[in-house]
Amino acid sequence: YGCPVTGFGLDWSPRETERRKASVNKVVPRIVYSSLKHISFKDFFISKKTRRIIMDQIKISDITLKQTGKDFSLSFREKIEIPKLLDKLDVTVIELEGISQPKIDALRIKSVASTIKNSIVAVPVALNKESVDATWNALKEASKPRLQVFASTSPVQMEYLFHKKPDAMLRAIDEIIRACREKCSDVEFIADD
Repeated sequence: YGCPVTGFGLDWSPRETERRKASVNKVVPRIVYSSLKHISFKDFFISKKTRRIIMDQIKISDITLKQTGKDFSLSFREKIEIPKLLDKLDVTVIELEGISQPKIDALRIKSVASTIKNSIVAVPVALNKESVDATWNALKEASKPRLQVFASTSPVQMEYLFHKKPDAMLRAIDEIIRACREKCSDVEFIADD
């Protein structure tokens, strides 16, 4: 009874029953329509409309390499091989850790960016233009680059981590996003709290 069929169908509603040529969604047992005793079911499909939910896409963002400095450590080679494997698995976004040691991290980002073909490579930038320039120079070889702007939304974190009042923080975020947009068409703002 679960197979889709097409042809003449009986579409039943509480108000009326009508014969019409249509696609039949699901064939159900005749016992469901036992109240329709005056209609012959010979040569008819019995249909019961079902609602189907179709998912267009599932997007996966992997943050394994972004967490390496906090939770565990990987060798340079492992930091290059993991994104290659994730790209083969068609992960939508591979998030890398930002630049903290300019030469080493820039080389790592360049190496990953040049090998990834299908996934988006996302790298966070600090709230200064030098970080945007350094990150973009390392990331620009990627087929799908993305710059990420992280900023605190808590007034306490704004003052103690960034030494800025909320108004100054908004201006800094605006300035950095504009600087990122000049370099890259894909910029992501992430409100951190």
